[in-house]
Amino acid sequence: MRYLLFIIVGLTLLSGCSTQQSQTVVMSSDANVNVVGNGIRIRYMLIETNEDASFDAIETVGRLIHSESRSVALEHEGFVVRVAQTDDLNQLLESYGNTSEHKQVFHGQIVNWRDVQQQEVNKRGMVVTFKDKPYAINDGYLSLLTRAFEMRREDGLYTYVQVVPTWHVPRGSSALIGDRQTPKRSKVFTELQFDELLEDGEALLVATRLEPVSQVPSGPQDEGPLPVSLSEAVLGQRVEKATIAVVMIESHLQIQ
Repeated sequence: MRYLLFIIVGLTLLSGCSTQQSQTVVMSSDANVNVVGNGIRIRYMLIETNEDASFDAIETVGRLIHSESRSVALEHEGFVVRVAQTDDLNQLLESYGNTSEHKQVFHGQIVNWRDVQQQEVNKRGMVVTFKDKPYAINDGYLSLLTRAFEMRREDGLYTYVQVVPTWHVPRGSSALIGDRQTPKRSKVFTELQFDELLEDGEALLVATRLEPVSQVPSGPQDEGPLPVSLSEAVLGQRVEKATIAVVMIESHLQIQ
């Protein structure tokens, strides 16, 4: 299986720095809203959870991805990934509470890697944890890259999906990796890359939990919010109440 190749440059380790959540959402090109033909639809949602809602309920729907080791690695960084019927996931997410933000884009089939979810790093910088270590980044974009296309097997037609989180600083004016410009600096989190086969009507859910940043100082060395997990940096933004950030990759195979 081919993996995305970029120049991999280690992020600068920095302890004791203040951090801000990433804020600006940059959408990919070559996409429509309506489902037309076969391919994937990407939905991004921020759901403000009710007091009695349990984030762990996500783990009761559907199944894990087929790679147990990748599932464990993703969960360590704050990503919860499930495969389930789209209708079942919709029902679960509706039970959590109010959806404060909802974007959906139909991408069709994606042969080359594409940014399907992207956040711009706050210009004041942020500190992101990866493998329990804090890294300071001051520019660039944190993204979920995806490839997805039809794959016919003896037992039927599937959508083959690959997903990997990345960070990159673009060389030109465009923020999109798909524009084929080699980034100035980049990091591909290959340890978290995974793939999955989806049937028609199934979806791949990638979710994380967001909590409001406490405004009450807890010590004399506090200069800002604590470092955020990689999942929060890629999927989240600053929130006022407990929220679930979700990316759903829906498989649509209307033409068999």
